[in-house]
Amino acid sequence: MRPVELAGRGARFGEAPATTVQEIVSEVLRDVVSKLDCPICLFGHSMGATIAFELARAMVTGGFAPPLHLFVSARIAPQEPCEPLALADASDEAVTEVLHRLGGTSPELLADPGFLEFFLPVARADFGLVNGYVYQPSSPLQIPITAISGSADMTAPEPKMLSWRRETSMSFRHHVVGGEHFYIDHNPAKLLDIVGRMGASLNLSLEARLRRQG
Repeated sequence: MRPVELAGRGARFGEAPATTVQEIVSEVLRDVVSKLDCPICLFGHSMGATIAFELARAMVTGGFAPPLHLFVSARIAPQEPCEPLALADASDEAVTEVLHRLGGTSPELLADPGFLEFFLPVARADFGLVNGYVYQPSSPLQIPITAISGSADMTAPEPKMLSWRRETSMSFRHHVVGGEHFYIDHNPAKLLDIVGRMGASLNLSLEARLRRQG
């Protein structure tokens, strides 16, 4: 597993956050994908699902080996209309309230002025990036897709998660797990089970393919 750390976070705290999905995709292609020498799967949660989807598209059109599988979590299908969160010029209180509703950040941190001083600009950039994303229709990916969502996540209702099936010409699965938008923090065992079982299946398929080629 290789997590991708975006600008403005963790060790890259001092860097300006990206402003477009394509900016992130280009960076990951250059700095991560181009240096890998093994088959990969992609997993993205929330905004990361959109990034993973566009990265899969870019890998195909850019001549890279396509991912074996695309996992998209807690994000509606890209062709579904999404109500924008107009927070670029909103007050700090309004942005903090949205973060409270989404979960994923402890109330103690959201009450800490020192934390908010550096976190709110990153959050605003993320909301702006999502709002600015424009889906471009294209041929379905020849990559299996698994969509995962929390049972109480109002931002990712089941009908709009099921629309991910239109983005693949191969197999599609949708799993609902207990929890809200950040079920990933509270129900990690279920997520790992879903991804792990699919990964085991992919390994068997890959081994069989290599044996046939050998």
